Amino acid sequence: LIIVTDGEDHEGNALEMAATARQQGLRIHCIGVGSAEGATIPEVMAGRKIGEKRDDAGQVVVSRLNPAMLTSIAEAGGGSYYSLRDIRQTIESLETDLDSLTEQEFDERYITDYEDQFSWMLGIALLLLTLEAFFSLRVSKES
Repeated sequence: LIIVTDGEDHEGNALEMAATARQQGLRIHCIGVGSAEGATIPEVMAGRKIGEKRDDAGQVVVSRLNPAMLTSIAEAGGGSYYSLRDIRQTIESLETDLDSLTEQEFDERYITDYEDQFSWMLGIALLLLTLEAFFSLRVSKES
């Protein structure tokens, strides 16, 4: 699992969830986004900035990078923490970590969902039968 986040723990149980995921065979890698100083979160509509994200009290939300929390989550999840500041190095390191994983096959399911299409053919057949009856009556009246 690759988590791209600023590392703010709004729920309060991120470390426990990471440890539980690790026990179930999931490895967690964290990529930190943002800065320790923090920045506002723009609200965008139709590709244009319309303002700043606000909380329920109307205050502007400031998001701050928490690398210590992300490092702890990654360690609890058996993975690594990467900073997005050096994108090239982050991608190379992440590729190396992912290449070292052994392939596992988990539960595989096939679901076949048939779509009924007989109604189109039935409609065309009824239309042709109606046309045939109309033209055959017309021909027999003219004779």
